[in-house]
Amino acid sequence: MRITPNNAGLGARIEGIDLARPLSPGDYRTLLRSLGQYGVLCFPGQDLGAPQLSAFGSRFGDLEVNVANLFHAPDHPEVMILSNKRDAEGKPIGLNDAGQGWHTDMSYSTEIALANALHAKQVPLRDGRPLGDTQFRNMHAAYDDLPPEVVERLEGRVAIHDFENSGTSCACARGASAAR
Repeated sequence: MRITPNNAGLGARIEGIDLARPLSPGDYRTLLRSLGQYGVLCFPGQDLGAPQLSAFGSRFGDLEVNVANLFHAPDHPEVMILSNKRDAEGKPIGLNDAGQGWHTDMSYSTEIALANALHAKQVPLRDGRPLGDTQFRNMHAAYDDLPPEVVERLEGRVAIHDFENSGTSCACARGASAAR
């Protein structure tokens, strides 16, 4: 297994491992440590079906069924399909999302997930540019870069993301104003 950290400070590329096969205890420990150290792991060149993706993801904890509860992989409701393709009858085979808008996966969950596993089979293009340009941000670094007066204003506050109201507002505790 080769681990190459991203020179931007977030993420690492992991090569020389086949995620379609069960992980050895040593490989699992290495990946878990790497996830903690780098925050985002990229495994290029993988070819996983829903059973393999589910097995890999379940090594890191219980898997959730997406709150939209749509477009499950056959026999694997914990695997959601994103696709802009349609079947022979014209019905979508997956959620036609392709990351069209900024979002934070599962921020509405009561328990924060350890990780989110994404596996692209084919990335759609528009005008020669990939759609769904998944990006990640280091929120620890973002917080560390805040001016001291903003940190002081945020200390002790709690934000609540309610999926039912995710398109309209964020209800914030302790007197903080709602944001649109």
